[in-house]
Amino acid sequence: MRGFFRVAAVAAAALFLAPAATGAAASAATARPAAGVPVRGGTTSVTTVSGLVTKLAASGVGIFATDPATGTLTGTATSNPLLRLTFPIAGGQFSPVSQSGTIVHKGGFLVMSFATRQQVRFSSLVADFGQKTVTGNIDNSKVTKATLFQMDLSQVRVRPGGSGVRISNIGLVLTATGAKVLDSILKVNVFTAGMKIATAVTKARF
Repeated sequence: MRGFFRVAAVAAAALFLAPAATGAAASAATARPAAGVPVRGGTTSVTTVSGLVTKLAASGVGIFATDPATGTLTGTATSNPLLRLTFPIAGGQFSPVSQSGTIVHKGGFLVMSFATRQQVRFSSLVADFGQKTVTGNIDNSKVTKATLFQMDLSQVRVRPGGSGVRISNIGLVLTATGAKVLDSILKVNVFTAGMKIATAVTKARF
């Protein structure tokens, strides 16, 4: 786990994501759906929406990337810090024609409440473009796997090129299940269904 404790001094001890996640647009598909191309590598970067890190900091909630995922702060560190988590792609398949498929990620993230000293770890994040969801394993919960985020693909852009594809403007919205898991395990009242968490960019290599 790579902890960003230095952020506590900059952003009131809070970092947040979400999960990793990726998605693809429902394009104007008059063409036949194409078989997915095997995804052999790449990354998905997830950047929190404006104001989220500060809001969570005020509630004493922090986020930490777990190996081999990494995290950095962007934006204005003192007034509006943004957290960017980058997840290596482990595999999956994706069709740029039908804009469907799934992408599996390595690493994960840990959410901690500094006030209650409770934490929850998420791993094995999978983006399903057809279902527009991101699921993940909950490593310290009776619910071992859950849909954590809904993908908002209304502004998504899919750009094939060379030996891969770039999928950008993927919105990540917290599901009711994700909010319940976080609040109940952390023993806080911070997360709500429909909360806008982050925007993701996936660069997949075929």
